[in-house]
Amino acid sequence: MAFNNGSIISLVNFVKNIDINGGDTNEDEWGAIITANSQKLFSKLLGVPDLYQIGAPLERRGVEISRAAEKKLRPFLVRETVGVVGGSVDVTGKNMGYFLACEPTTISGRGFDELSPSEVADRLGDPVVAPTVDDPCLEYASDTNILVYPSSLSQVVLKYYTFPTDAVVVFQTDSNTLKKTYNAGASTETGWEKEELIEIAFMCLRDAGMNVNRQDVAQYANQIVANE
Repeated sequence: MAFNNGSIISLVNFVKNIDINGGDTNEDEWGAIITANSQKLFSKLLGVPDLYQIGAPLERRGVEISRAAEKKLRPFLVRETVGVVGGSVDVTGKNMGYFLACEPTTISGRGFDELSPSEVADRLGDPVVAPTVDDPCLEYASDTNILVYPSSLSQVVLKYYTFPTDAVVVFQTDSNTLKKTYNAGASTETGWEKEELIEIAFMCLRDAGMNVNRQDVAQYANQIVANE
């Protein structure tokens, strides 16, 4: 059976040594706990600013630094072609957790040169280096708007990571045992793969004050899945 929110709950309850279907935490609380640790893991894999090396705005692990981090973040990678309207690209409502790149749909010369606001006027007014279809530029006008030059470009390709989906946990009552069980069909998963869901379970256990190591949690997870 696929590892999911219900597996996290079973695993946490198992390690806490309570009934595997224990009712000490309700549906909304489980949803909030799993979501909080899911977002924390997402930020950790992107690179935590507090852990940047001195003199360099990079962490030793993080997106585009570690292949392992990129592999774990792959379920949230989006590559989409969007339209350019009047030289502007609107990214409102795309749930962007981390923006990777904006590229021409067809690269016939170079990709976009990213300009700071102070560089735009000089570049546009210079007949030698003015933006062309083969040598385009872009400017980040705001968190939701990108200006592209030349404005004759009709489409661009956006690459970014979306935030993990907020977890929704729904229980149902087993008609035979009358115990509460996880209702996968009515619940909402975060989007992580199994290994990262086990990591989230480990983080939930640490939040609960449990002194347990990752290796033990992974072994317990295999037992839980085998018994489901």
